[in-house]
Amino acid sequence: MNTFKIKFFFFILLVGLISCEKVSSPDNSQDDNEKKKNEYEELGYRSDPTYAKGIDLSRNLEEFDSTKMDKSVEAFADRDFKRGIILYSPIEGSLVQETVLSFGYDNTDPVWTLAQWASKYSLKNVEFETKPNGDRLYQNEGKTIAVNPDGSFQLELLGKNEWGTHIKQPGESWPHLYLTQPIYPSVKIPIAKCETIFFSLDGIREYCFNYMHPAMSLTQHTAHVVINLTIQNRNTDSSLHGKYYTIQLPCYDYRYDFARKINRYDIGGKEVVTGALMYGMSGTFKDGKWHKARKDILPHIMEAWPIATKTGSPLAGADINDFFLAKATIGWEVSGIFDASMRFKNYSIRAVLDE
Repeated sequence: MNTFKIKFFFFILLVGLISCEKVSSPDNSQDDNEKKKNEYEELGYRSDPTYAKGIDLSRNLEEFDSTKMDKSVEAFADRDFKRGIILYSPIEGSLVQETVLSFGYDNTDPVWTLAQWASKYSLKNVEFETKPNGDRLYQNEGKTIAVNPDGSFQLELLGKNEWGTHIKQPGESWPHLYLTQPIYPSVKIPIAKCETIFFSLDGIREYCFNYMHPAMSLTQHTAHVVINLTIQNRNTDSSLHGKYYTIQLPCYDYRYDFARKINRYDIGGKEVVTGALMYGMSGTFKDGKWHKARKDILPHIMEAWPIATKTGSPLAGADINDFFLAKATIGWEVSGIFDASMRFKNYSIRAVLDE
């Protein structure tokens, strides 16, 4: 009976989080992707097999209670990126600033960061560009970060150039492209005092091309987008100060129709690991259409709490009153020879605090 309840609960979360509908995007992005698709076909790439297929879950979106706007706080500042983005070094796990990507705006004071870990190609000395569709971007052989006045942003990672013909081996690191904003202490969202934590995102998987079939191993190689929310102890008097667990929200994984739910510690698998619990449900932005996610994720955060704090775990004995929503990350990990791009908009986390 308990097993049935757990499986049914994950199904409800999945249906409520992700939906599919038509949303406008910059005018020429579809033409650009079709041109790129045709070029890659000549090179013999293997396309995502569900490129033109998908499930319409649009009837299951949740709605933010607008009557509680006055007692809510938005986690993200500078949602149009006009204050720029701090670019970190490609050394994996490093938070060493290389430069600030201004996107052509003056008076930058960044709150966003961009990690390009384990990449051969840093954006450090890349010139800022604009496109006819309004994109303001930095682009090189390995990646693209673009922002658009319509509120969208693009993350593209070119694994074919990063990997060449090399096949990733067990324990070997892989390229990341992580867009992150620290939330605490600029915005204080104490988990124990939240009534809801409402997550919003629109996204479209623009393309994903696999160059390594049949050498691909499902356990070693993929292109996937992660959305990680860090729930962290911020009480300086606590022996667990700084410890955290990660909530991973579903987005896209080349290997699966639905990105699989996760419940494991970040240990092994690559050269740099965190040792923290990663907990997430299943879902997808799989089919090459615009999708919406609208969901109160507080129940999911609380579902992970007893797992994160069980006896023998790094957070055993933790007090939930010490934990805050500390940061949010969205971006690609490409552990195989894949080129992939997604565009996002309406990225928001809004918490309603108990009075």
